Amino acid sequence: MLANPRNCDLVVLSHDGHGRLKLDGRCELELRDEGEEQDGSDSNGGRRRSRKTVVGYRKLAKLRTIPPQYVHHRTARVNEHDTV
Repeated sequence: MLANPRNCDLVVLSHDGHGRLKLDGRCELELRDEGEEQDGSDSNGGRRRSRKTVVGYRKLAKLRTIPPQYVHHRTARVNEHDTV
């Protein structure tokens, strides 16, 4: 089972030459820390926030999946006459 995507995760599909798409991997953002800045809008003296800049994308061959111990199967019934 696939995990929820992170911020700006991309799934990459490619053409197989026979009219179908195949899963080619995923890309995620590469970030670089630019340091911290003080946010003065808070009434208790402000908060520190880290500032990050997007450098590019990193291509990964596999998708992120959920470990099997966290997968819970559920049975959904459309009406009361459905059987399990």
